Amino acid sequence: MSASDSVRKVHLGIKKVHFMIKKVHPYDPKTPTDARGKNMQTPNPVQKQNPIQKFVVPIVLLAFVAALGYGLTKPAAVNTSSLEGKPAPDFTLKTLEGTDLTLSGFRGRPVVVNFFASWCGPCVDEAPMLAQAAIDAAAKKTVFLGVAYSDKAPLAKGFRDKYNLGFPVVMDDDKLEAGRSSVKYAITGVPETFFIDTSGVVVKAVTGPLDAESLQAGLKGIGAI
Repeated sequence: MSASDSVRKVHLGIKKVHFMIKKVHPYDPKTPTDARGKNMQTPNPVQKQNPIQKFVVPIVLLAFVAALGYGLTKPAAVNTSSLEGKPAPDFTLKTLEGTDLTLSGFRGRPVVVNFFASWCGPCVDEAPMLAQAAIDAAAKKTVFLGVAYSDKAPLAKGFRDKYNLGFPVVMDDDKLEAGRSSVKYAITGVPETFFIDTSGVVVKAVTGPLDAESLQAGLKGIGAI
């Protein structure tokens, strides 16, 4: 979201809140008041506020303001395709065995980075295909790397073993939000897969589960087949 969009959104939000307040609590500058500023006009029974409005309206206003603030402060979602043609963000993460693994350490080899989770249904569907692709692409020294997203190590290990993933699996660092690889790759959900060529550039990014066609196209694009 650009700065001008944010300002426009704030202005629209303020106008809406102002309109709702005027509608619930109308003010007539011609209404006579006493020395203390108290309204001296006899209330119109038709305009009398409904008891439900007395409680519901403030809650609605608070919810609206909170939603507006959240929409302005949350980071804008970035489509993963924005990384295509750019250097792959580097990261160093712990494998399931507890050793450090750095992505840039595989420079010079084609790399497939797959963000997944043990609780993800589509990840289960594509896992056997990834396992077989890793075997088939071994002749080209292609590296497959799984990144467990918002997951627990024991569950990620169970997933790896169940689907015979013969490639390294690392745990995304959820202790520091700014350092998470999922943030660097603008992950909006899982699965998401990135095909990185020998020079470390993202050639293709796939949001959602892979199928045979998208997998083959990604591998071909990085010279893995």
